[in-house]
Amino acid sequence: MFFVITTPSSQPEILSRLSELVRLEHLDVREMYHRKVIPGQELRLTLKGGLDVLKRLHRLGTLIGPKCRANMVEWGDAEVDWVLENWPRIETVANYEMNQQFKDRLQDASGAYLFS
Repeated sequence: MFFVITTPSSQPEILSRLSELVRLEHLDVREMYHRKVIPGQELRLTLKGGLDVLKRLHRLGTLIGPKCRANMVEWGDAEVDWVLENWPRIETVANYEMNQQFKDRLQDASGAYLFS
């Protein structure tokens, strides 16, 4: 199952809708950023931004974030820990900023292919 976000909405609304798609395997938010994003309507997949709402997406294997560097989200240790615990099938993560230590942890633990 694929879910592509093409129009900006509020973060809680998007996360709520996504959390219901428990069979979701591929999440791609690139198209959302081809249009002008109104401040506060960008999707921030961080724990502070509400990432925990998506913990039911156990089948998620691919996560592709915004292509524009200005809209990229920075992940820290907490987000990497969360992904490893909640998305056991993750194989590809794209366009999320992580320092090399976090990239190494995610790749070593899950075998995920990371690119930005």
